[in-house]
Order: sequence, then C-alpha cells, then structure tokens
Amino acid sequence: MTNCRLTDPEFERGVKDFLAVCNVVKVFRHTRILQIAPRPFDFWSTMCNEGELLEKFNIQLSPIPLPELTAQVKQAKEEGTEVKAVMDYCKEKMNVCVTEEQLENIAALKVAMRRLADQYGCNAVAIQCWNALQGELGIMPCAANSLLNEEGLPVVCETDIHGAITAVMAEAADLNRTPLLLRGLDRAPPGQRKRGAVAALRPFAASPASFLSTRSMEQVKVDVAYSHTNVKLIGISGGISYGALGMTHHSAQDIAALASIPGLRVYLPSDRFLTQALLEVLVEDNDPAYIRVGRNAVEDVYDSVPENFQMDKALTVREGRDVTLIACGELVRPALDAALLLEEKGISARVIDMYCVKPLDKEVVLQAARETKAIVTAEEHSIYG
Repeated sequence: MTNCRLTDPEFERGVKDFLAVCNVVKVFRHTRILQIAPRPFDFWSTMCNEGELLEKFNIQLSPIPLPELTAQVKQAKEEGTEVKAVMDYCKEKMNVCVTEEQLENIAALKVAMRRLADQYGCNAVAIQCWNALQGELGIMPCAANSLLNEEGLPVVCETDIHGAITAVMAEAADLNRTPLLLRGLDRAPPGQRKRGAVAALRPFAASPASFLSTRSMEQVKVDVAYSHTNVKLIGISGGISYGALGMTHHSAQDIAALASIPGLRVYLPSDRFLTQALLEVLVEDNDPAYIRVGRNAVEDVYDSVPENFQMDKALTVREGRDVTLIACGELVRPALDAALLLEEKGISARVIDMYCVKPLDKEVVLQAARETKAIVTAEEHSIYG
C-alpha cells in the first residue's frame, strides 16, 4: 500500500490496477469457449488437467464438430457480402501472397467463426488446426484467427483451452485495449519451422522452461535472436519446479543453452517486485530476451519495487564484508536466509541479486572480489555452462 495524493502517478496506477483486476474477475466468471473440433491425438498430453480447470472455475465449453464450421463457411461464401468485405480489408492492409480462392476461404473462415461464437455466446475460440481443417479448406486458420483477434475475439490453435483462457484473462487485464496473439513456439511439426512472433507487435511468449530451451531451440535461435525480433520469451516452472515429474520436465540447462545464443538476453527475477520492475522495462524496449520464473509462489525479497533498480545492474540486497553470496532467481531468498545464519556465527555475508545473467554485471562481481574474502554463487541450474 502507498500513501499518495490524488494527483500522484501512484494513485492513477493503483486505480488502473484495481480496474484491471475487477475486469479479469468479471470476464473470468463469464467465459465460454467455442471449441471447434477435437484436439489431434498427438496433443492428448496437454489435456491432462483441462477438465479439472473447467470444473473448478466454472468455465463453459461450446464444442462443435468440424462439419458445422465448414457448413458456415459454405454459407458465408454463398452469401458473399461479409466475405468480400474481409477480402477487401486484407488486400488493403496486408501483403497478400495467397491465391484468390485461398483468400476467399480465409475470409469465409473468419466470418464463420465470428457467427458461431455469437450464436453460442462465446468470448473466445479454440480451433483444431493441424490436419482436418486443411483437408477441408486447404488453408491454415492463422490469418483468420488474427483478424478475429484484431476485433477483440481471442482465437487460439490446437484446440488449446488453456491458451484461450490465458488470452481472455490477458486481454481483460489490459482492459481490452490491446489484442493478444498467442502462437506456439515449442510445437513446430517435424520439417516445418514456423515464426512464432509478429514483428509489428510486442509478443510475450510463455512456455515451460524445459520445453522452451530444447524443443524450441531452433525457433528461438533463428526466428527470435538471429532475426533480432522483438519477442520476450518467458520460461515458466524453471529449474526443478516440476518436482516429481522428473528430468523430462526439469530445466537445469536453460540458462546456459539460451545464454549461448548471440543477441538473446537472459534474466531471472527473484520475486514479484523485481519481476514487475523488469517487465515494465522490457515491455518498452525492442530487443529479444528470455525471462525464467518458477512455478510456485516465492517469499518476497523486496518490500516493494526496488527504487534503485537499473536495467542490467545487479542489486545488492544485503551488505557484508567477509563473504559474498551471488544468487539469481528463486535462490536469492535462500541466500538471504543463509546470510542470517552466517551472521549468527560471526560471519558478515553480502548478498547480491544477479537477476541479469546476460549481460552479466561484471563490475559488481569485481567489486565483491576486492572487498570480501570469498565469493559463493547459487543458481537453480547444472554446474555446466
């Protein structure tokens, strides 16, 4: 809580944050998702807790078979007026590189999905996009999806119910001012690379750190870092956050792997306040970055957003003269706890929050080497890399 005047920027920010939370709750409690066709077998594993999620939060689904969609597409093409308007818009606003027939199918798909969403009272759409749809219409739905996203109707691929819910909540948190585009970076089919970012937007792509740093390595390297595309990659459930799920889901290599890519910065904020400070800067800059966060709630390191925060400058959260503990991410809080235990033994420990792994704040390391007798580092990662 902050005491402030009505004219202070803190008051304006607080009111906006409050309205955003209210809007999220309102939208979340009245969400219904249009599910177009079932998810392909290859994606069965992502359905593990969807039923629990829907039941717990009373989120409704309106599932329809693919023939119902294709019938709407056919009807839209026969009527013609709305489809022509969409085609004209695409020709005016976009660089169209498909045939006239394909553009007509894209426009008709957009019109059909909008009609079905309105018919069933849905505020988001999840569409199956890998095989059956292409066989029926000869197109991928991405362009039609983006047109609906522009209109404020979130549409996601792969019948991704989680993605649809995320899109609805993210747009609600932004008070529906900015459309959100969700694309999967970590599920490119064999032999096909897809660009998961749109240069005209400021995408934040979130995925489990274990997958983002392995399955998506080529996309991250080529389409984001080497192309210098303004994409911020968020690796969730980093380190060993997934616990009993084992090494397939642990990410003890992501920092080393992604830091080795030229042009990609790497950050590990230690708590919610530092995460806020970091994201407020990242959302305004134009360079790619990887941000790793954990899975569970962590104890605060800071009481509020650090006033002395400077981008790419480590934070000294505790002074000391005997030894320096340099930690990043979720291990900063344990480092502080360790410093308190050392104090009981008469050892004065400095604690540095090295949230900026790349670029590393070398000066603060050299200063610690000059002023203390030893340096100990702690990170939730393999010792290699």
